Amino acid sequence: MNKPEPDPKKGESAGVVVKLVKLDGQYSLPLPTEITDGLGWNVGDDLDLEFTELCETWGETQGCVIRNLTKERKDILDELTEQAQELDMGYKNSEV
Repeated sequence: MNKPEPDPKKGESAGVVVKLVKLDGQYSLPLPTEITDGLGWNVGDDLDLEFTELCETWGETQGCVIRNLTKERKDILDELTEQAQELDMGYKNSEV
């Protein structure tokens, strides 16, 4: 039986570690392609950063949630398109 991974302690990594860099006077977080590919993110996507307080086993800390607005909008359009197609099929079948 697999033992659950222990929670990271303060100052320890809980995932992928990246260094904050400064490019052309602006700060940047270089995200590894394993993360962006795994999330289905692409260059040019609109990302929304929301600052929040994270509750860890060792205490509270400031954190950030990153949402991909481009992917969320595409997902909504795909869902609406699928619903419209289902309604259209139901309408066509009722005409027969």
